[in-house]
Amino acid sequence: MREEKVVVNVTSESKGELVIELPDGQENTYYRNPNRFMRLFLRQLQVVKTLRDSDFDQMGRAQKLTLSVVGTAELEDPSISVIGDPDCKTRTLHISFNAPSATDAEYLKEIESENQQEGEGLRYSSAEVGFNRSNWEVGNKDEWFVSCQVSAGVLNDITSAIFDGSLRGLTLVLNLRDIYSDDKWAPPSVRTKWFLRPDKADNSINYPTNAHGAIAGLKLELMSADLKDEAEQNVEQGDASEPAKPQPDPSTLALNLCADNIDKLSKTVKQVGWLTLVFLIMLLLK
Repeated sequence: MREEKVVVNVTSESKGELVIELPDGQENTYYRNPNRFMRLFLRQLQVVKTLRDSDFDQMGRAQKLTLSVVGTAELEDPSISVIGDPDCKTRTLHISFNAPSATDAEYLKEIESENQQEGEGLRYSSAEVGFNRSNWEVGNKDEWFVSCQVSAGVLNDITSAIFDGSLRGLTLVLNLRDIYSDDKWAPPSVRTKWFLRPDKADNSINYPTNAHGAIAGLKLELMSADLKDEAEQNVEQGDASEPAKPQPDPSTLALNLCADNIDKLSKTVKQVGWLTLVFLIMLLLK
């Protein structure tokens, strides 16, 4: 954990552009809410059950465990970091998926209201991207995280695919607010860097401002099957109804050929011998 407060020198902030002055006097410009999505690829997932505050009844008795999925995700883009703090740059983030409980109803209502104001329509999901500083008292390290709220049905689809072993990949697409990029005009196909803004209250990087938004897309890649045409399979594998003819051994062929040649030579020698004998008899009779 940083003992001293580190403040970024923000020289201007208007029309979605944040300009900071670097220690060497140069300036960098960052652009808020770029017209692009954040795409993440899940690299490791685990199903867990935990006991939350909402799992207790009014008498303080635990009623159930809350199901969630946690793991690690990797950015498609080069990196994410805090503006003014390049040392915390990363591509790997801790990720969690949870279904909202009754106590989350007001929060989801607020998210849906914000989405309507942004012209996105109602979305029954939410996402938050943030950065937690290390704290020696708690014993944690610096950690980037993505926290996702999904419906119980979506969470069940993810956990079921993990349990039955059919999950081959998971891609997550986020539409975030209060997120910054280093390129205003880059098309979605071009990879750019992501940034969180320093604390809005004092521009310090110790506790940056998290980005919130919605899940714009989620793709589960399940087990695949080879669906080739029957004719293609017959060409590749041959007709299974006809047994394959055994191929002769090359050494056997060579031995057979040698035996044939010896037999032919033997017959030739015999013929020459008989002709010689007949020739000698004729000489004696003269």
